[in-house]
Amino acid sequence: PDTYALAPIVYFVQEKAKDSSLEVNSIKFSQPVKTATSMKSTNFTVSLSGRYQGFKNFLADVDASSRLFEVVNVSFGRSGESEGASFQNQLYDFELEIKTYSY
Repeated sequence: PDTYALAPIVYFVQEKAKDSSLEVNSIKFSQPVKTATSMKSTNFTVSLSGRYQGFKNFLADVDASSRLFEVVNVSFGRSGESEGASFQNQLYDFELEIKTYSY
């Protein structure tokens, strides 16, 4: 994109999370940084909760997006709410660090 705006990124994350049956806990943005070219890069961290299959679906949607997203880091752990649940019903907390670019 040729303009820097956070609202379309937030909307995209919320919609894709909802489509994947995930809950968005938080989205935190860093300040844009100029790259060696005329582009700016922005890192943001997304905290999600849900099932592993939903997370896989969310990552597939991020990968298929027309906007360039680069997943820099992924971490996850079992949610305390799902103690004793079967693997299929296990809930996880996911955190992704993602980089995106604009002009």
